[in-house]
Amino acid sequence: DVRYWQGLAASLQMAQDYPGALDCYAVAAKLMPAPPADLYIRAADCYFALNDQEKGRKALESALLAAGKKEKKVASHVAFMKKRWNID
Repeated sequence: DVRYWQGLAASLQMAQDYPGALDCYAVAAKLMPAPPADLYIRAADCYFALNDQEKGRKALESALLAAGKKEKKVASHVAFMKKRWNID
């Protein structure tokens, strides 16, 4: 069940086990036909915590693509994260 993978990923992220969280987010994404934007945002936060800005930036770009034009909150959250992590 994809919800279990997402829950485990969130738990690992809160425990600061970022590589483990990223593995679980990846499994969750594979189980979904179209992963939601928030999954990519959470993954980006893990990448940034690991100082992998390139993968974090790509995850934020994926969040914007997943959200499309209909989810304006995602665009503002992505902008906030880019500012927080000093990403262009």
